[in-house]
Amino acid sequence: IKNIRERLFSAFVTGGWSGDASSHWEQLAAYLEGIGRQTKLNGVRRWALDSIRILRRMAESDQRREVEERVRKYG
Repeated sequence: IKNIRERLFSAFVTGGWSGDASSHWEQLAAYLEGIGRQTKLNGVRRWALDSIRILRRMAESDQRREVEERVRKYG
């Protein structure tokens, strides 16, 4: 089951986007919040909640990096 959840997460986050990575991860987390609220399937809800936590950590990490890059670029 863990392998299936990991593969599902990997497939979910794969793809292109434009703009800041942190915003992209936050948008995906927000989308999963809706799925977590709507589903009646406990496994799907658990996967969504776990994925939201991972995506929010990714967003926080990327946001720090993005701020550092802007500071280096613009002083």
